[in-house]
Amino acid sequence: MKKHIETEDLSLEQYLDINRRYSIPYSQRPYEWKKPQIKRLFNDLVALNHDDDDVHMLNFFTLSGEAETSAIFDGQQRTITILLLVGIFAQKFYALGSNCLAKEIFNNYIDKKSELNGKELKKVTFDASLKNAEDYLYKLLIYTNQYKDQVITNNINDPLANHLINKFKENYDYLTELFNNYLADNDLDNEKKIKKLFLNIIKKTELIIIKTDTDDLAMRMFETLNNTGKKLMNFYVLKNDLIIALGETTVHDPWDELETNLDGINHNQFLKTFVTVKAGKITDSNLLQKLYLAVNNNEKLTDETKAQQLLNDLNSAAQKYRFIINSNTYFNDKDNDNEAITNYHELSKDINLFGLKQHEAVILAMFMQNYALADINKILRTVLRIAISNLYFSNHRANKFEAPFAKLSNEIYLNKITVNEIQEQLNKVLVADEQLVSTIENFTITGNATKKIKFILRETYNADLTETKIKESYANIQYEHILPQNPQEDSQWSQLFTPEEHDRYVGRIGNATLLLGKTNNTIKNKDFETKKLEYQKSEIPDNHEIAIYSQWDKKAIEQRSKALAQRIIKYLNSLS
Repeated sequence: MKKHIETEDLSLEQYLDINRRYSIPYSQRPYEWKKPQIKRLFNDLVALNHDDDDVHMLNFFTLSGEAETSAIFDGQQRTITILLLVGIFAQKFYALGSNCLAKEIFNNYIDKKSELNGKELKKVTFDASLKNAEDYLYKLLIYTNQYKDQVITNNINDPLANHLINKFKENYDYLTELFNNYLADNDLDNEKKIKKLFLNIIKKTELIIIKTDTDDLAMRMFETLNNTGKKLMNFYVLKNDLIIALGETTVHDPWDELETNLDGINHNQFLKTFVTVKAGKITDSNLLQKLYLAVNNNEKLTDETKAQQLLNDLNSAAQKYRFIINSNTYFNDKDNDNEAITNYHELSKDINLFGLKQHEAVILAMFMQNYALADINKILRTVLRIAISNLYFSNHRANKFEAPFAKLSNEIYLNKITVNEIQEQLNKVLVADEQLVSTIENFTITGNATKKIKFILRETYNADLTETKIKESYANIQYEHILPQNPQEDSQWSQLFTPEEHDRYVGRIGNATLLLGKTNNTIKNKDFETKKLEYQKSEIPDNHEIAIYSQWDKKAIEQRSKALAQRIIKYLNSLS
């Protein structure tokens, strides 16, 4: 009976032998190791130079294929990182004048051209669509080091290749820094000492190859383990499952389009939002099972037609998700007027100011079900109200919204409920007005929330203005403490407030207002009589009201806190 899985114990020297060649399947996540992983592996390898009996185990590598070139399904990150390090060794020997040794290492472990027929044997190859990235890698590694300073030119239409090229260079530079520092710190200053280090690494590092006879079997092993022993990103497991169901040829171009739409966006966060829309509340551990049950009535992606529909839905959703993450990418829409698009941009940015993300599934569901942009804007106004009322003033944790928002997004997707019904569901999340009034009256503004309170005061002031509105950006609006943060000891303020009272009242919302331009810099620590003169000149009517007070004491701050709380509630109610 034929064995479907074989194992083999190898030294790193054997694994790197140029006659053992490897390819990176299109289905795999890209090379993406960061400095902590790079440094950990480097330190493990160079430690072999300090103990004659030490051995380093690189753990398991999962390969597939019976041809000369095996596909790597688990071990890509380690393989490429080690390849970078081997190239750095070869370049070091070349710099020391050991040209033959440098060329031997390069030819034995990285890239070799036959003198007879010119055939090239590359240690690692990539999908044909990533040829530019592959070429860059081998130029980076050539032992003569002639391309080390080459300029990286990104292609806007090929984000994955750009990612690889930048990651190759970034990790090559970091490894070079680690390598040179290690040589200097350990007085490895000649060919003999560095050669000993190199041989210790490749001969005393061991690994276990698990080789399957089919890609399908290798993929299924890949789904459970990666090079750190943790669960792999669901995004790339999904990619594998789609390839199993539909074949690489069918998946290749749509998936490339998907990744292009998600360029610069957290892929796994997109997938979590998409599955939430499809299946309701999920966790990282059950995400794919919930997705497959929702689209396939099975925890595995077995139906080819439904797998194809899922791929189509993912692609469509990725484009719409980009509109949510970067609202400025939504433009030139013939179905929506410029005012609706402008409102969408502004509302999205206002919500982002308060750090709310849990609503994204609701908006994605509405986009996927082709709700009018005007209706999406109505819901965004309600979401903004939640962000201000619940997150900012009431200090609720954002994850408190996950379950209701997830449930609502799924209802929108499955049933396309009315906008009024969506608002009714969101209103159930809102803090009640009577509770919020008390919270605002006693609210203390912290220093790191300045931009948020500028926004709330600006919009509250504007809600009462019938003609000229405050349109200035946050950068041109000054947040003014009427009772100064740092009054002088002999000022009038010290007679009105003890130090303890000052600390209690200075951050109260009633002690806050806005000024335009640079006025704040000239009056910020002055007595109230001086400040009043500037408030009377202000373009903001609220400041004229403050200037009516004869003195700014505890009672004045309390009165204004109560009045502002009512006006803020009025503004918030106007949002939905």
